[in-house]
Parts: sequence; C-alpha cells; structure tokens
Amino acid sequence: MFSLAACAGNPEADDLAPQPPGPGEALEGGKTDAICPIVPAGIGVTTPPQFSCGPMDAASNLLMSDVARFWASEVGLCACGPDYPDDCSANAVAHEGGWVYTSSAFLQRLRASGSDMPAQYVLAHEFGHEIQGVYGIPGITQVKELQADCYAGYYLGSLICRGLATQQDIVATLTTACVIADGTGDPIGDLDTHGTCEQRVSSVALGMRGYLQRTPALAACRL
Repeated sequence: MFSLAACAGNPEADDLAPQPPGPGEALEGGKTDAICPIVPAGIGVTTPPQFSCGPMDAASNLLMSDVARFWASEVGLCACGPDYPDDCSANAVAHEGGWVYTSSAFLQRLRASGSDMPAQYVLAHEFGHEIQGVYGIPGITQVKELQADCYAGYYLGSLICRGLATQQDIVATLTTACVIADGTGDPIGDLDTHGTCEQRVSSVALGMRGYLQRTPALAACRL
C-alpha cells in the first residue's frame, strides 16, 4: 500500500522539474506552493476538437482545471457527442491537439465512493497521454498506458502534498486503476493494452513517489 509519508529530494534542472508557480498561479490546499510546486509542462489546445465537444458538469471541469493548473497547461474537456466513434459511458480518451473526451456520467460514477481522487486519476491519466504526444515519448501501447498511469500518479502526489488526499482516497484510486481500461469489457485485451492490476498500481505509486521526492516528471516515469 502506498504511504502518505513524503521525503525530499533534488530535482534535475531540465526535465519537467517541479517549480513554484508565478504570481496568480498559487495552488490551493494545505501546504505552501514552495512545498508543493507545480510542473510547467506548457501543453495547450493546438487544434479544433476533432469531434463535437459537448459541455461537462461543473465538478468535472473543476477537477480537470486542477490537473491542468498543476501542469501549467490548458486542455479541453469534452462530453462525447453523437458523432464520437466510441462509447464514452465508461471511458475517457485523449486526442491530439489538447482534447480529452469522456462523459459526465462516467466521472460521476467514479466519484460515487465519496472520493474525487479516482476521477482525478482518470483525467490525469489522459493528460499523461498529452505529455507523451507533446514530448514525443516512444513505446509500445502497454508501456505508454503504464507511463500515463505514472504521470497520473505524479499529479496525485501533489494532492497528497497539499493535504487534499487521505489514505482512503488513495485506496479507492488504486482500486480504480485495477479495474479500468478501454471500457471494452474484454479483460484479456485490456491486460494487453493497459497492464495487470499489479503493474498499474505500481506505476501510479511510482509517480506519486516521484513527485513527493521531487524527481523530475520525465525521469520519474521513464519506464
């Protein structure tokens, strides 16, 4: 089980290292920005949405906003419309150009346990794919999915640092990581693309520790 205990480390200078935010960019939470810095990935919306972009509920937009703020980035969050080619009732998908498609109902189900963290994990995982796209990180599908889990964990580490996550939140999130994948209902196919429960939990925990130890993001998630 991942522990809430954190330790300090020395960041490398040029590898998406944690940095204090600028004026007006202060993170909310229980710790100061110097203790829980942001990581300026600088990712933004670069193209119009590929499919119709429906509105999301306010709570989901707030969760996505915190993910984007942590990475000092801008990403569009869209509800899948009738032209979207896949089922978004149990899935979220990142698209090139800075867009994430999902459904409010899906994220609301993830929050039904009383914790926002599983939904934050899903959104942060999709943001991890945006990092891969912008920074040109190669790899086979399963490695990319596990690496996106690590980037999600890196963001979740900031929630722990800010005092915004309990051990129960972490348990709920790691449980979600074990059961969520492509939304196909095909456990064999999902294992091929996303990894085993143990691999996913290990990747999320790796990212959490990486942030709390101040390891630069790309180095922390270099699988």
